[in-house]
Amino acid sequence: MINAINCFTIDLEPWMCFYDNIPLRKEMDQGATSYLTGKILEILEEHNVRATFFVVGKIYEWYPDLIHEIAKKGHEIAFHTYSHRYLLNVNTFQREFEKAKQFIKKYNPRGFRAPKVTFIRKEYIPIMRSWGFIYDSSVYASIGKPIQITYKNSSILEIPVTTYPFIKLKKQKISFPRTLLNAIMNFEVPIGSGLMMSLLSPRILNKLIKKLNDQGKSCVMFIHPWQLLGAAYITKGRRLKEYLFKLPYSIRITEKKISGILSQHKFSTIINYISKKHNLTGLLKKE
Repeated sequence: MINAINCFTIDLEPWMCFYDNIPLRKEMDQGATSYLTGKILEILEEHNVRATFFVVGKIYEWYPDLIHEIAKKGHEIAFHTYSHRYLLNVNTFQREFEKAKQFIKKYNPRGFRAPKVTFIRKEYIPIMRSWGFIYDSSVYASIGKPIQITYKNSSILEIPVTTYPFIKLKKQKISFPRTLLNAIMNFEVPIGSGLMMSLLSPRILNKLIKKLNDQGKSCVMFIHPWQLLGAAYITKGRRLKEYLFKLPYSIRITEKKISGILSQHKFSTIINYISKKHNLTGLLKKE
């Protein structure tokens, strides 16, 4: 019996985002992002799942027809910054929105996810609201439900990427940032991350998702298109330390594994998920 709606999301970015120091260039992508996203769309269609795509602005510039196709199929279009670089301060954050102005105007995205799932400052919330965004999904937590975050009279809903705690806490505090490393250090398995989807079997993932759903908690998951190939091919020539850190991501996520998860649980877009839990009338107004 299904007790909760889950959210399947895609961070729509090129393989260059795997590293911090490689420029985003279309000629380096060689059509891979468009091709692999097409594969993901086929899987979603097969299982009648509508997902949320967090789109990097550069990808919209490279493949505008791809984003149009995603939206046409009924998936949610959300925002993953313009250039997928670290958001070091308020000015940097604001510029990412300004550079993606055309994309934002066309698709009116309501959701945001920061690079590396690392939301750094609450001071960013008023900027998000001024651009019409109502939710963020840039922390890891096991809370399994939307939470409202307020800063100076501006509010957004935080939709954490799901972790599974092996040490039960009476109350989990959501802080900024709360990264993949923070989750692991708190004895939580980040089952919603693309990393865990590549490492864990569908049997284990499905078991943990079901446990959360039986508790009334939703599971929010994400993958990257480049994970359908694995990332081993882009580690060549890199420093040993960097290679070892990135090595787990070299394990590809197969289409069979994605199907094995989507077929066992109820998934929806994030915007549909939160609309069933919150009255969005106030949040949908720009501040």
